Amino acid sequence: MLYKTTIYCIFIKIILCTSLYSQQYKSTKHVNVEIYKDSVQNMKIITNNLPKEVELPLYIASTQFPELSGTKIEVKYANIKTTMACRPKSSSIFHSRNNRTYLLLLNNNKGKQKVTLFEELPIEEQIGILSHELSHICDYQNKSMLHIVFNGIGYFFHSYRRKFEHKVDMIAIGHGFGWQLYYLRDYLLNRSDIQPAYKNYIRNIYMIPETIKTKINLQY
Repeated sequence: MLYKTTIYCIFIKIILCTSLYSQQYKSTKHVNVEIYKDSVQNMKIITNNLPKEVELPLYIASTQFPELSGTKIEVKYANIKTTMACRPKSSSIFHSRNNRTYLLLLNNNKGKQKVTLFEELPIEEQIGILSHELSHICDYQNKSMLHIVFNGIGYFFHSYRRKFEHKVDMIAIGHGFGWQLYYLRDYLLNRSDIQPAYKNYIRNIYMIPETIKTKINLQY
């Protein structure tokens, strides 16, 4: 009986993280940030070492990811090649899906490649990138330990990485943050001073603004 109940719960969670949420949330062009400022303490995600500049946009993004309530996230600055990254903490990969801890990594600006730092982004673009990273967690929570390992291996291959990141972008759009994701990519590609090589990487791996807008229009 317990085994059947566990299988049923996993099945329901997989549904919640895919088809249902693509229908539940419609993308809104602008977030009214002011209405969230007095309720940040209500964030359902469990965070550790959360920088002040991440607190409000993370809370806003998390409000439309109710399936991540109770998820543990550790925030760290690290020498990474992108503005932000998210992955399961290595020591928790072997834990059950509901007991994993995830690392939210912020660029510490110590790498050779110039990238836009999180704190340099406008607030809506911050919400956009955090919705993308929360979508990664939603995707990881549907995967077994073995699947996560295969995912890491596949990420070394361009075609797999592109397909994977486009899937994650679709999860963010389905959770109602299509416009914020659009603003993020438009900012990075057209208004930031990041190196041309990194802009080309963004175009090749992630959804570009025009594609995001097309996906948003399909919601209506």
